[in-house]
Amino acid sequence: MLFCPTCANILIVEERPERGLRYACNTCPYVYDIKKKVSYRTFPKLKELDYIMGGAAAWENVDSTDAVCPKCGHGRACFMVRHKTASAKMKIDKMAEVIKCSEEKAYSKAAQFLEDGQVIAVPTDTIYGLACSANCPQAIKKLYAIKGRDSAKPVAICVTYVEDLRKWGKSEHLSDDLLHTLLPGPVTVVLEKTRHLNNPFLNPKTSKIGIRIPQYLFINKVTKIFDKPIALTSANFSNEPSTLSVKEFEHLYGHLGAVFDGGVLSEGLEQNRTGSTVVDLSNVGSYTIIRKGISYDKIVTILEDHGLHSIG
Repeated sequence: MLFCPTCANILIVEERPERGLRYACNTCPYVYDIKKKVSYRTFPKLKELDYIMGGAAAWENVDSTDAVCPKCGHGRACFMVRHKTASAKMKIDKMAEVIKCSEEKAYSKAAQFLEDGQVIAVPTDTIYGLACSANCPQAIKKLYAIKGRDSAKPVAICVTYVEDLRKWGKSEHLSDDLLHTLLPGPVTVVLEKTRHLNNPFLNPKTSKIGIRIPQYLFINKVTKIFDKPIALTSANFSNEPSTLSVKEFEHLYGHLGAVFDGGVLSEGLEQNRTGSTVVDLSNVGSYTIIRKGISYDKIVTILEDHGLHSIG
C-alpha cells in the first residue's frame, strides 16, 4: 500500500491504454507514472500543532509534509498551484520582475506596487514574505488566493514605529519601555484590533491582529515610504515550508506584482525557517507564546523582566 506524499491518502493504480500504469490520488492532483518496480514507501511527516488561537499554523504556515514532487523537486505547492488551487485559477499575465533590494529606488518601487493594490514578495528579518496593503480589500483577497489559504487563518501586519503599533493594536496596557525593547526585531505581537484597522477581509474570524516592526532595512524603509499598514505573511504556498531565498518560491512569480531579492536570509539555516516568535500580549499582565520562533529565549526574558507572566 502506498500513500500520497501530498495529502497522505492511499494511492490507486490506474491503467492507461498504451501508456502503462500510474499511481493517482483521488483527493488531490498527485500522479506518478510507474516506470519500474517500486520498492519503497513515502509517508508524510506530520507535525504536531497547538491550538492556541487556532494553532501556530494559523499565524504563519507550517509544513505538513517534507515529501517533494518526484518530477521537479518542488513540495506540495508543485501540484496544488499548477492544478486545483485558487491561485491556479487566477490569470497569469506575466512572470513577476525580480528586483534587487540594493537597486536604486527599489524602496519606492515596492511602495508603489503596494499603493496599486499589488501583492509583492519581500525579505524580512527571518524569511521571505508576501506583502500587500492591509486596508485594501482586493489586495487582501488576492493575497489569500495566491497562497491558497483559508480566509479564517489570520495574517499579520507590518508597521514602522511603536506609535504605529499603538494606532492599529490596542496596547494601552503595555509600556513604551517594553515595546521598544521587543521591537524592532523577529517578533510578532498579537493585540486586539483598533477601529482604524477596518478591512472586513483582514482576519475576519478574530478580533486580534499580529503586528511586526521589522529590523530588516529594506522592508523597514518600504513601510516608512508607504506609511500605511502592510499585510505580511510567509512567501510560500499554504502548508509549505517558509522560504529563505527567492528561488524557493518561483512557482508563485506569475501571481505577484514583483519580487524583491535580498539574497539568502537567516544565514540559510534550516532552523530559522520557523520565522518570528509570535506572542499574544492582549491580556493585561500576561503573555501567551503562540509560536516559538527566532530569538524565543531572548523574547521570553524581556517579557518576564517587565513583570509579565506566561499563561496557556
